[in-house]
Amino acid sequence: MGLESDTRALHTALNRIEEMLGWPEERLYARAEAVSGWSPAQHVEHALIALRRVLAGASDLRSGTGEAIKPKGRLSLQGRALLLAGWIPRGKAQSPEFAVPDDIPSRAAMRDSHAAACERFAALAPTAGTLKQVPGVIDHPLLGPMSAAQWWRFARVHTEHHLTIIDDVDRHRCAGEPLADPAAPIGDAS
Repeated sequence: MGLESDTRALHTALNRIEEMLGWPEERLYARAEAVSGWSPAQHVEHALIALRRVLAGASDLRSGTGEAIKPKGRLSLQGRALLLAGWIPRGKAQSPEFAVPDDIPSRAAMRDSHAAACERFAALAPTAGTLKQVPGVIDHPLLGPMSAAQWWRFARVHTEHHLTIIDDVDRHRCAGEPLADPAAPIGDAS
């Protein structure tokens, strides 16, 4: 996939998130522990937190501003494999503390976060095809230094990873697995 197809995929992902934010509570806050410890709402909140931060980093690189920018660096082997494959294996990484979702994310806060992510996406999307020419890198906490183009691709891969998990939680819910009370703490199946 190239930058243009990543852009189309991100646009589709943002539209899917908008649709999910309209789901009824029993669907948005459903739990399927066999699939994930997080509800669809928690995956949405996490994906939006990460997406806003990733897009801000790409924007900082594009503008040449930001304290985190370094002139160069090399993506880790794990980072190169992830971006090349366009896939994140499940259960292999833990979310950084800043991106851990609330137990019961607020729908209104998620809508605000979605609007902010859409705004950042709209500002970068028209010139996404030129991100490979943007100098500098910003460190990812697990994958190492990434360029603007690599951050753009990571935005797609990471967001699609969480949307796939949401789809699996939803399928499991539809298959009739008893679901936890959406107000129960994570891991409590009662």
